[in-house]
Amino acid sequence: LPFCNKLTDTALSKMPASRKKAKGKARKAAKAQKKEEVEKATGVGQQEDSFEAQMVRLQIETLSLSGCNNNDNGLCLHGFNVPKESSLIYFIQTFLVEYNAAIDAVRNMEMSFEIAQAATMDKYSDVWDNIDSLEWVKSYFLSVATQRILGGKQHKGACVDASCSNFLEQYVSVEMHKSQANINWMKVVELQNDADEHTLVSYLKKRIPCTCLNDKYKKVKSIRKVGMCCNPCCSHPGQKVERSSMLYCTQCRLSNYCSKECQVADWPRHKIACRTAHERAEFDSKQQS
Repeated sequence: LPFCNKLTDTALSKMPASRKKAKGKARKAAKAQKKEEVEKATGVGQQEDSFEAQMVRLQIETLSLSGCNNNDNGLCLHGFNVPKESSLIYFIQTFLVEYNAAIDAVRNMEMSFEIAQAATMDKYSDVWDNIDSLEWVKSYFLSVATQRILGGKQHKGACVDASCSNFLEQYVSVEMHKSQANINWMKVVELQNDADEHTLVSYLKKRIPCTCLNDKYKKVKSIRKVGMCCNPCCSHPGQKVERSSMLYCTQCRLSNYCSKECQVADWPRHKIACRTAHERAEFDSKQQS
């Protein structure tokens, strides 16, 4: 049935009840069919109703909408350019689905990113081996995160997007540029774990080429930045504490703590990774000098 014309209220009032009912059923059927087509196109099933699945749908839909626009019509995409190759779009879709499935299964961000990478490595090796492709994917996450912030109601989603961009940024530094020894997972975790607005906006503002976040930054720069204590048993809610008051491990210089007590309590766990982190810190220091 063609639905190009809308029925007016007057026309509806004159229509017999049976015809109204038939029209209503037809509209519902058309909407259901359209929803099914969108879900098939994005690879997201109707049975997925978790918060993570909703974010996947929203991100892919945002990307699709961005594909209908360009910088010539006045719409700022915050440095993101619509790709000519559809493989990059499918890569993002697959990576997000694998990441969210891993988060549901293991509840660990570091492991989930590594699982998503391994799951997409064979099929999308051309993306993982190409700096330009990874930079493009990173710009996508930065663009979506920025738009969420400007929208004002999707802070948590922006945190997830920012953490994805940070993972890719560090991956390129480690694997491509060899300017960093290993990925600093605490930075990735801090961004995704509901980062404060000052930290999040500052992170995005430094990485997008436009000035779209300048006004927002002025509003949030007075907010005190918050960091995460590396002790999993920290008594602070969410292990969060004001960043300026935090202590750091003097050996690796990467693990932060809210107090000496938390640092001591976490040492049996931290010492396993501290040596590797120390070597990473030395490597980074030499690269910067």
